[in-house]
Amino acid sequence: MLSEIQRYNENMSPTSVTPARGDRTGALVTVAGHSRYSEIAYQSNVWTLNTPTNGVTIVANNILNASTSMPILGIWNPPQSKRIAAITRITTLWSNGSAPAGGLVWGFVPPMCNVTATGNNSEINASTMHTGGSPFKTFVNNQMSGIGGAQILRLIGGPTAGSIGINTNHTYVEECAGDIFCPPGAALGIFPISAGSNCIVFASVMFEVLPQ
Repeated sequence: MLSEIQRYNENMSPTSVTPARGDRTGALVTVAGHSRYSEIAYQSNVWTLNTPTNGVTIVANNILNASTSMPILGIWNPPQSKRIAAITRITTLWSNGSAPAGGLVWGFVPPMCNVTATGNNSEINASTMHTGGSPFKTFVNNQMSGIGGAQILRLIGGPTAGSIGINTNHTYVEECAGDIFCPPGAALGIFPISAGSNCIVFASVMFEVLPQ
């Protein structure tokens, strides 16, 4: 175990060190310098991808095994990117209509798929607030041409099948914390299992860019 750590202070030399400190049980004492995602966001490595302000009305083309592969939100990582998309958090909100059985899932297509569509590229950088600029192609309810039907990676869920009640809470938040990766050449997206009837979904995906 290291007995001393380097600490930065504008009034100190960058090479200054200060001893690490243990508590009464001998455990190392640490203090959170920032909130959880501050460092990666500050480095401009975090983007958020959102549905439009009026949400997405689920149709047959959105269904997971549809040949169109039209996710509510989707990411394609080009083979040459040399980067990995790590999903950090998702939020979904259901509104109106009759919910489909099975809710939403993470769907994926493994490398080496080839998406020929340009995508919306509407991801927003958490640090600069600029739109676009990530190493990936991002899709908001438009076809990811060239990959065919996706497979289930993980369940997301949603309201039980049937009518969505007025003013009921159907918001779902999953803190993925980076345990879903989209490697170069792969595609990843949020899909419904079935279409339901006139069902509107709002969704947001936050992802981090990692080196390969």
